[in-house]
Amino acid sequence: MAEAFEAGASPLLEDPWKARDDYIAVILDRSAAGVEAFFSRHARVRLSPEAKSQVLRLLEMQRHAQLMYTSCGWFFDDISGMEAVQVLQYAARAIQLAREAGGEDLEPGFVRRLAEAPGNLPEFRDGALVYEKSVKPAVLDLLRVGVHYAISSLFEEYPKTLAVGAYTVTNLAYDLSTAGRQRLLLGQAQQRSEILWEEDKITFAVLHLGDHNVIGGARPYSGADPFFQMRKEIKEAFGRSDVPQAIDLMDKHFGTHHYSLWYLFRDEKRKAMNAILDSTLRDIETSFRQVHDIHYPMMQAMREMQIPIPETLTVTAEFILNADLRRLLEQEDLDIDRVQSLAAEFQRWALQMDKSLMALVLEKKIDSLLEALARDPDNTAPLEAAEAVFSVKSLLGVEPNLWRSQNIYFAIRRRAGRRIAQKKRTGDAGASRWLDLFGRLGDHLYIKPSR
Repeated sequence: MAEAFEAGASPLLEDPWKARDDYIAVILDRSAAGVEAFFSRHARVRLSPEAKSQVLRLLEMQRHAQLMYTSCGWFFDDISGMEAVQVLQYAARAIQLAREAGGEDLEPGFVRRLAEAPGNLPEFRDGALVYEKSVKPAVLDLLRVGVHYAISSLFEEYPKTLAVGAYTVTNLAYDLSTAGRQRLLLGQAQQRSEILWEEDKITFAVLHLGDHNVIGGARPYSGADPFFQMRKEIKEAFGRSDVPQAIDLMDKHFGTHHYSLWYLFRDEKRKAMNAILDSTLRDIETSFRQVHDIHYPMMQAMREMQIPIPETLTVTAEFILNADLRRLLEQEDLDIDRVQSLAAEFQRWALQMDKSLMALVLEKKIDSLLEALARDPDNTAPLEAAEAVFSVKSLLGVEPNLWRSQNIYFAIRRRAGRRIAQKKRTGDAGASRWLDLFGRLGDHLYIKPSR
């Protein structure tokens, strides 16, 4: 790898190794001005955009080659542990960049050597399997970034230009068709690496058949005519509800370049699955609610006759009550009487409230109110709303995590507390009300009054 760096960088840089050492300046300042200043210090000749990308690629290769020797890679219990996987990911990136820079493909030999490293877990019997399962899926290139954008945009609305980690994706064409639960997305996107200063365009088609079934195709952009032809053919098949034909046409236009939800980045996988699961849970809740509403009179009768109620009915009731309470707590204006009524229903039927979920909902609500107060400290509305939230907290007997709200409270007290106290001393009734509410909020947050 060192030889590849020297051979590739020598025609472009005065002193490749001196430039490698000075590359820390670019890492600390990746602005265009910072990178251009680096080129002006080290370039042997006037660099074209392609040559600049090549230099950055070679320097990033060296950076990751150094990172793969970080100390955590030498202290681990198992080769499938996060420390070993992290340094293997650095190595994989260095190998990828070396290959893209026109050097030898070092991956096959590297994987053969990893196979000699035994693992402690059956599913990761050696380092080669760890590399295949835990390292290669994390390797990115411009096409993978574009695929991620195309698939994830089915589940989230994006602006025209989107930052995706160290990449920027620009939407060039976006054509979405819907038929019931099925959706077809056809489009173009441009991806740019903000680190390597390289960019590319892709054409894509994504077919969502419902639930987790997603088929995506992508390829480098090859001109307007092929794109319009692809869009026309696949869209017409989808419009006829001929899904098999649409899939065949995706094979025709994209070959083996097929992708699924698996190709999303990890956080986006979770978002997509949560979006899909949310729809599924709504369907389940509708079914459970019908069962609960129909059989509620029977449950009342059995309770009065002291006959044990079947677990199927109590589980259904518990699910519905928790769903109703969560939805009620998420409303902007809390209906405390309704909350009391639902809490009584839990007690009446001896059902389990999901207190961890309710605590999380109230935590988000309290944080949101403190953030609103931080934006407009003179406004007492968030303070009054917080009073209602904490009364509900006591009523339900839940304990939300208050650390974030406590920190915001301290910041507000430092920034606005003294100023509003001064207004109170001038006879301002509003300031007096604010200080009273703010003090009570401090009590709720277990914060002692300032001296």
